[in-house]
Amino acid sequence: MRRRAHVPSASADAGAAVVQIGARPAHARDAFALGALILAGIVVAWWSGWPWLFTNLLILAGPLLYLVRQPAVRRGIRFEFVLLLVLLAVVAFDSLAERYGGWRAHSLLPRLPAEIAFEEAQWTALYFPLVLAVHRRFFARVVPPVRPAARGLLEGAFFLAIGTALAPFAQPLFVDYVYLKAGLALELPVIALAIALDRRLIGELVRVSAAAAAFVFVYELLALEHGYWSFAGTYIGSLQVGPYVFPFEELLFLVVLSAPAVVSAAFIFNAGPRPWELWHSLVERLPASSAQLSARVADGVLRARVMRARSSSRLP
Repeated sequence: MRRRAHVPSASADAGAAVVQIGARPAHARDAFALGALILAGIVVAWWSGWPWLFTNLLILAGPLLYLVRQPAVRRGIRFEFVLLLVLLAVVAFDSLAERYGGWRAHSLLPRLPAEIAFEEAQWTALYFPLVLAVHRRFFARVVPPVRPAARGLLEGAFFLAIGTALAPFAQPLFVDYVYLKAGLALELPVIALAIALDRRLIGELVRVSAAAAAFVFVYELLALEHGYWSFAGTYIGSLQVGPYVFPFEELLFLVVLSAPAVVSAAFIFNAGPRPWELWHSLVERLPASSAQLSARVADGVLRARVMRARSSSRLP
């Protein structure tokens, strides 16, 4: 019987990454450097009034590049997952919000299909991996269990959400309170499913939410100050901070829950094996399966011969 310990798995790979990330001495240095990069970027963007396109590069790309220079952090960010998540956010969240009054992003460039501003797609494509990088570097401790069904459910829900957002018959559902409906449908179920897989993840989600919320809240004020986006839809309420006003939905789904939702989705996605791990596992099990099949065929042939012999002996 073959031993399974030598077969690489998603959980083993994630566990190795967590062990490497767990080295404490460099945490304070990286936290200080990351905070300094973000703070410097915010100060420069606030006082310079740079367009949103360049502010994203300054505030998001710099810290992301600083973190992903570490191999353990790079291994924790799966490109295929980030691509799928960005596609979901842009098509099923941003496009609905733009068309039905969730928010309005202001762009210097021609708009992409479905009324999407290039800058908001850029923001999403940089913010999501930055959240994952921060989580892997400072907070990741729980190794995802092997639950391929959970990953399949997540991927199915992703494509269902994209299809619903594009389907003409579903558009009337989003006319009013689109931000609230999209946030409830896309973020809360993902967080709940991840916690159902392992409740120890709750602590990590709370910590990553606290870290990201402070950053996103300041970025929100920066965006309102320089007109990167605005709000003119229907909301359950609004919050005023000095001269800046934004809806409760923005506070809940972007400031507080966006980072936990990204981490939760990655946790579920990592519960399934990588494609090459599936192939390796199939190849490893194939000889054993062939041997079992051959044994069963030989046993069937032997039984058939015995039955024919017995039938022949009974003939007159």
